[in-house]
Amino acid sequence: MERSPVLAIDDAHSNLLLLQHVLWKAGVPVDTAGSGEEGLRLAIEHEHPLIFLDILMPGMDGLEVCRRLRRHPFASPPSIVLMTSMGEQFSQTQATEARADGVFFKPVAPSRVLELARGVLGKAGWRFRP
Repeated sequence: MERSPVLAIDDAHSNLLLLQHVLWKAGVPVDTAGSGEEGLRLAIEHEHPLIFLDILMPGMDGLEVCRRLRRHPFASPPSIVLMTSMGEQFSQTQATEARADGVFFKPVAPSRVLELARGVLGKAGWRFRP
């Protein structure tokens, strides 16, 4: 079985299902984690090229997960996209300091998810369904 190129980390199960469904339709399997701690473990174990990471989670939040992933010596560092429903309360400076590659504001448009996945995973040779 081919490993999943995408990891979605979010404490809201509905958000994980949405990402899985959108990417599954394009032929991309997605691993999921319901907490920052679980997501960090999976990201290090499986070295996913693309990670969608919720910011507001109980326990270890997404910014801390992102900082820890950036310190990990991956052979090929993942692209990390933060997701938040904080709106104007969110400071882009936080994403920059955590060294995230981008930020999506919820609700995330499926077309943006696919566009980003095609850009990141296409470079790695991933083939998408038409």
